[in-house]
Formats: sequence, structure tokens, C-alpha cells
Amino acid sequence: MKQLTAVTKQVEAIAALWGVNPTYLPTFGWDEGNARPSIFFHPHTQQYEYRLSERGQCIQQRFTSEADELLFWIAAAITHQLACNYEVRHRQAGQDSRRLLFAHQLALLQQVDPVMAAVREREIEAILQKFPYLAMPQEKSA
Repeated sequence: MKQLTAVTKQVEAIAALWGVNPTYLPTFGWDEGNARPSIFFHPHTQQYEYRLSERGQCIQQRFTSEADELLFWIAAAITHQLACNYEVRHRQAGQDSRRLLFAHQLALLQQVDPVMAAVREREIEAILQKFPYLAMPQEKSA
């Protein structure tokens, strides 16, 4: 499967840039079934599949024929995990934790591809339209 091999190499290069723990990376061509992303290529449809399953239940499944879109999904998942870890280590009392999380995720994506960062920024803006930052006591005057 040369399609998966090419994507795997790109993901490994991105992961090396950030020093990512291999457990944060998706599996390619097989599914652990523990909510770790799994990537498949379906030659009959020429589509990539991004799947999350846990205990035999599919909890998320996306398809694309574009390798760049797949790479974005993978990079967004990896950077979300990295940003969550960063936020926990740098938590600021009285501040909505998503502020630091989203900022760090965008900074990581910017290192790889400004287009990915811009796409994720639009997604974050949509999230904040529905679920605005919490007004914390220290943030009210800001």
C-alpha cells in the first residue's frame, strides 16, 4: 500500500519535529480498538479512512480522497493531545483552559503548515461561536 506508506512517512516526519510519543500517532492499516486513530486506504474507492473505535464500536469515521486532508486530521489530533498536555503543565488559575490549549495547538500546527493552522483556527472560531470562553473572575477586566 504505497498510499499508506507515503502518509506514514509524512506523519513520522511531523512527529519527529515535535518529539511526539509514538502512542500519540495513529496506526496504519490496523485498528487497536482503544480509541487510538487508525488509518486505512481503500483501493476500490481510492479513499483514506480515519477511524476511531473503542471496544468494538466505531466512535468516529471520516473518509477523504485527499492525502492533505487526512494529514490535517492526523496533525490536528496529535496537536490536540500535545496542547492538552501543555495546558495541564502550564495551567493558569482563573482562565478558561481552552485559551492556552487552542493557542498552543495553533502554534504547533503553524510550525508544520500555515494552511493547517488556518483551517484549525476557523474550526476553533466555530467552536467558540457555540461555546464561548468562560468568563472567569480574572478575565472579566481583560
